[in-house]
Amino acid sequence: MANKYLIHGATYCGDGTASNEAASAGAAGAWNNINVFEGTAPAYGSLASGDTVYIRSKTGAGADANISTTLSASKNLGSSAATASKPITWIIDGGTIWTGVSGSVTYQNGSNLYCVGLGNNVIRAEVQDALIFKNTATSPTGPVFYAYGVIANALFDFAAKTSTSDIAMVMVPNGAVLVNPHLVIGKTGTNPGYYPGLITCPDYVSVLATIINPVIELSGTTVGQTIFNGGANTSSTFNISGGSISGTAATTGANVLSPGGGSNAAFSIVGLKIPRTMSICTGYNQNIRQCDISLCDGGFGGHHEASWGWATSRTDNNPPYLNAELPDSAGTKWSTRVYPSGATPATPMLLRSAKTYSGTAAALTITQEVLVSTDFTTQPNKKTLWIEVDYTDDSTGLKKTISSFDSSASGLDSSTAGWSATTWGAVSFNKRKLSVTTPTSVKQDTPITVTLVSIQAAPSANAIYFVDQDFGVV
Repeated sequence: MANKYLIHGATYCGDGTASNEAASAGAAGAWNNINVFEGTAPAYGSLASGDTVYIRSKTGAGADANISTTLSASKNLGSSAATASKPITWIIDGGTIWTGVSGSVTYQNGSNLYCVGLGNNVIRAEVQDALIFKNTATSPTGPVFYAYGVIANALFDFAAKTSTSDIAMVMVPNGAVLVNPHLVIGKTGTNPGYYPGLITCPDYVSVLATIINPVIELSGTTVGQTIFNGGANTSSTFNISGGSISGTAATTGANVLSPGGGSNAAFSIVGLKIPRTMSICTGYNQNIRQCDISLCDGGFGGHHEASWGWATSRTDNNPPYLNAELPDSAGTKWSTRVYPSGATPATPMLLRSAKTYSGTAAALTITQEVLVSTDFTTQPNKKTLWIEVDYTDDSTGLKKTISSFDSSASGLDSSTAGWSATTWGAVSFNKRKLSVTTPTSVKQDTPITVTLVSIQAAPSANAIYFVDQDFGVV
């Protein structure tokens, strides 16, 4: 493993072993053509698995211009010499090696041609947006990048797009890792989520895609196309961490994700800031396996989506609240809004809460407080909405479970809890509680888990619950 160097446009091609320009062909010094980055074997010297290649981000030989290639065909970036255990790392230098030289390397086209990042390579710009994949067409027809391996700090630029055609900006096959990707699109498409997304998986190929700190700017007003798409007929998994979504389309209701047509993709998202006006999932021709989102509102808010519906704990939509507080300095109150759109006996709504019991061992009464919308044409009862409580028995140390389920379908118990409100916009609620008393003592300093279960589907969008997940323990 060794450090190698590339100065595109230098007078002589060296052997890649030094950061200076070579004094003659094949002498010690940097390679002089960007085509080494594009899969061409260097004329002198060698490139091996595990090597790191520093690319001067401006041309050499006194030109000092940004490097830009207009594509006339597809290109493969990286090297086939890389292996999974010993990748080749390519660094678009931002002044570390060549002091004061901070430029950019751009690949652009005006149609549907795209770059392909080879597997087992790591491509990283030292400066954000110094590696650019750009499509200048107003109505592009294909992705600008087909990424597997690791791509870091790149700009994917579709700012020129003015059409409402659906377009994949980045294709992520299995093993793709995008670190700090910056996506800018002039206008999204109108497709409601079947295919494609701006970042999308290939059809019929189940993949694992990792996306870290994406910054996504939706400049146009069209809101139909999703951002992340699992591809058609796949069981893909997206892991997304950090980042933000902004722009006109984001604030007017664009969709964050879709599993894709005929798919059951899963999404795990932590810390992606999502405008509250955005729809999380299109619900278009899909069977979402699971979607878990946390810290989505710049605070502690979360979102869970599954085949039974969704639950959200965002605090920027003024929910009614009871006891639950966020772990912030202000003790901000919060609750969880639940929409059981697809709840059935086979796909029950599940909302889990947990806390550690620190008191002395004793039999306890566990109470879950819930606001139930009056828009349920048939109000939930103890056969359709109940809690399952899991605790540790003090005498045996074994887990026990107790349920509030009642097969006689008796009505839910009324509550006098001091909710901050019993209305939310035009929706009115009844205060209800679900309680169980443990038949044995709960062991001190052990967790209690409460699972709120429902098998009753919401008849309308306003048939929702607000749940206080700080359940009572007395």
